[in-house]
Amino acid sequence: MPNAPLAPTVRRRRLGGALRRLRNKAGLSLDRAASSMEWQSPRMSKIENAVQAIRPADLDKLITVYGVSDREVRGALEQLRNDATKKGWWQAY
Repeated sequence: MPNAPLAPTVRRRRLGGALRRLRNKAGLSLDRAASSMEWQSPRMSKIENAVQAIRPADLDKLITVYGVSDREVRGALEQLRNDATKKGWWQAY
């Protein structure tokens, strides 16, 4: 199936879930967080639900909006974003 949509990777799901938790911890609604990024709400929803990837600069800005200053947390989120495009070992089968 050449036109079949790609399933979101586990890493992208983990990143989306982590971003949702950080948004909730920051006390921001989906609409408010999206507007702070100058995005429409569906884009934010797609990122949190692992349907759409997030660019490195957008991730950096988003976690700044969420008030994340811990370098380890920021690094872990950036690593998840970088690894999200990698296919799992099972995809060859």
